[in-house]
Amino acid sequence: MLLGTAAQESLFGTYLVQLGVPPGIGGLGIFQMEGLTFNDLVARYGVKFPVIKLFSYNEMEWNLRAAIIMARVKYYSCPGVIPKDLKDQAAYYKRWYNTPLGTATVEEYLANYDKYVLHG
Repeated sequence: MLLGTAAQESLFGTYLVQLGVPPGIGGLGIFQMEGLTFNDLVARYGVKFPVIKLFSYNEMEWNLRAAIIMARVKYYSCPGVIPKDLKDQAAYYKRWYNTPLGTATVEEYLANYDKYVLHG
């Protein structure tokens, strides 16, 4: 799930800062986590996972450990179980990480997974 998300969101680290968006609002790092999402996760899950309180939003750009942990906490916050099937994972990503309002598609996720994870 995390490999596919990194492949989709940043083309596996090609883009670590969301272009054309004011600092603190746009996505940062391999998972392109937005500031509002980061702050919400720290507020809701900082007691359960205290290590996330040690991270700053700006670290998402360069601290892979922080970015991976925060992306995993994001998926932890989502309902249901992460699917085992790749196509179902793509749909889960679209619904819960990118959201229905985001521009990503299931097909794009699958293509990026194939390109960066399977054949990178």
